[in-house]
Amino acid sequence: MFLNIGILLIIGFVTYSIQIGAEGRKTCPAHEEWTVFQRRTNGNVDFFRGWDDYVNGFGECDGDLWLGLESLHQATKRDDMSLEINMMSKGKNDHMWAKYRSFRIGPGSDNYRLHVSGYSGNVEDGLATINNEQFSTKDADHDGWRRLNCASYFEGGWWHDDICSWSNLNGNFNRTGLKGLRWWSGILGTPHALCYSEMKIYNRSAG
Repeated sequence: MFLNIGILLIIGFVTYSIQIGAEGRKTCPAHEEWTVFQRRTNGNVDFFRGWDDYVNGFGECDGDLWLGLESLHQATKRDDMSLEINMMSKGKNDHMWAKYRSFRIGPGSDNYRLHVSGYSGNVEDGLATINNEQFSTKDADHDGWRRLNCASYFEGGWWHDDICSWSNLNGNFNRTGLKGLRWWSGILGTPHALCYSEMKIYNRSAG
């Protein structure tokens, strides 16, 4: 089934295309078994954007991209999708990965709330503290911290709780520390600084 929401999408059985951003802007080929919805490789695409951009999607087909929250909701609302995240540490170039057996994004009326479960990986569970949290951007503050807009402070749209988030793959690619790309390394550890990230979904019931 095609989902005509500014993004054409077929998950699981046949090859499909994804259309990033406004209708008619850009159509990207995609793999028949999985869909990349987030990628950071070189910092050429600005991720410090407003709500509408994060809802509709932006970026380059073969480079940095964000597929769009509405398309993620449509693709995952049947609750049969899994999530895989691949990352590379800055400097050390260590490959890190995290998988979630269940991945679902809520509707826009609930600010695209994140739902994940069934974690496995070779790093800490970087989404544990923001599971069941709403998405925020610099112009749409939905986190639980009344005194601070976490997405604005950390320079990228993401899910945040009442103390923001220890992980943020949509931060400023050209910065280090908490405002850069990072993944949680545990309560006593320093977050992993990253030079690469890719998030992709696949239909776990398709075979």
